[in-house]
Amino acid sequence: TDTQSGINVYTSSFRSLTLGDDLDHRARRTEHQAVIRKVIFLGEKSQPVTAIPAGAQLTIEIDYVHDVCLRNARFGIVFENSSGVRIFCAQSRFHIGSIAQMPSRGTIRCTIPCVPLTPGVYFITIGCFAGQTQLDRIERGFELHIVSSDYFGTGAIPTAKQSMVLVNAEWRLPDDHADVPDAPRQQVND
Repeated sequence: TDTQSGINVYTSSFRSLTLGDDLDHRARRTEHQAVIRKVIFLGEKSQPVTAIPAGAQLTIEIDYVHDVCLRNARFGIVFENSSGVRIFCAQSRFHIGSIAQMPSRGTIRCTIPCVPLTPGVYFITIGCFAGQTQLDRIERGFELHIVSSDYFGTGAIPTAKQSMVLVNAEWRLPDDHADVPDAPRQQVND
């Protein structure tokens, strides 16, 4: 049908790029420029990755080129789930404050020491501003796979149905609790 055809065209525009792709010719909105030229995801050992364990470190390396210095620059990274729900963002303005001026070309890196996502596939949007003007935005242009890990050290981790994010918590038991050997673990379907 025409509706399905329209949906297919729309969703194919979000085709995930291969990390390190030359982004110069990536389709953008007419008001955006091709400032973001290359994006690479790096794992804990600085190796290029497309998947990381839940709770692992991730560095996102962004090469940019503009015709003039970037004044009052900021870069933003948005993580969304497969349904398009925004889970969290990392923006240079929040973490390091205002950047008065950056050279017209360079590489900026954002390291997230612990990506707090449960196992699944996530889509990443990356954007660049100068002042109040959005220069570039690559909408849902990248995919990151989060794989299961022993994040809590218990052998158990929430599924995407149970939680979208990993949260450390401290539990205190009554002083007179009894230590009981662990029962065989079962998958909990909440």
